[in-house]
Amino acid sequence: MQNSGDDLINIVPATAKTRKALLPVWMKVFMWIFLVFGALVPIVLMMGLMGYSISLALYGFETTEPLSIPGLILTACFSLKAVVAYGFLRGRPWAMNLAIIDAILGIVLCIYMMLQPGSVTTPGRTEFAFRLELLLLVPYLIKALKLRKLWESDVDLHHLPE
Repeated sequence: MQNSGDDLINIVPATAKTRKALLPVWMKVFMWIFLVFGALVPIVLMMGLMGYSISLALYGFETTEPLSIPGLILTACFSLKAVVAYGFLRGRPWAMNLAIIDAILGIVLCIYMMLQPGSVTTPGRTEFAFRLELLLLVPYLIKALKLRKLWESDVDLHHLPE
């Protein structure tokens, strides 16, 4: 009986380590970037409460007021990305599903800002602005969808199909 309990305890950390190994390097780089941004969210909100202007931008949303509607949307997006990054870092089973939600939300917000009338204007005409974030969000979504089943299972990297 003691032996089976020890086996269960040893499986959990090993699974978390192998889950992290599933992530490509570019996802790990962004994971750390968004962990830092997420750690800054409370500071940004406190500075907003004290009346400071802070430039925030993501997905075409831009603001210098953290407590405005766009500012709160941006801090929520950065917070979501930080939670996903934490889930990836710790190898949590829910992280990949939340990453898929994060990617879809990012794509929807980017497309909304691209189609929003007047988001890019010059006097007398409106222009279309392609959001470069889409060049990373689409591969992020595709990779997350491909990795979801492996991520949620008890992964053994030594027996993965090539």
